[in-house]
Amino acid sequence: MKVEFTDPPDYAHPEDWAVAYISVKTPFFKGMYGCNITTADFYPIYDSLSRLYNDLNGEAFFEDIEGNLKISIKGDGVGHFCATVKARSSFDYRSSLEFCIDFDQSYLPDMVNQLERIIKKGPDIN
Repeated sequence: MKVEFTDPPDYAHPEDWAVAYISVKTPFFKGMYGCNITTADFYPIYDSLSRLYNDLNGEAFFEDIEGNLKISIKGDGVGHFCATVKARSSFDYRSSLEFCIDFDQSYLPDMVNQLERIIKKGPDIN
């Protein structure tokens, strides 16, 4: 899954909001959609994923304010994780893609670093 930011929308506060394009690719499905997202949406998952990286046991959550993307990551305490994802376009809330991805602790440092970049730079991530 990939989140790419473009220029902030004209009607929003540039320091808070940005247009994001969410790309989802699994072995059987792929898709892309745009949504508006705030930098503040990333703080909870950054904090919980940082704790999860240190403890390996617990959960980390992401949900943007408009409900376009939900991610729940659960750790088993020994370095195995499961991410449950629901991707939904704001243009049609009836259509969504839900899937689970298993991964190990070696992916966490890059995730935490990317989230830190988003939080520090805000919508001007590119």
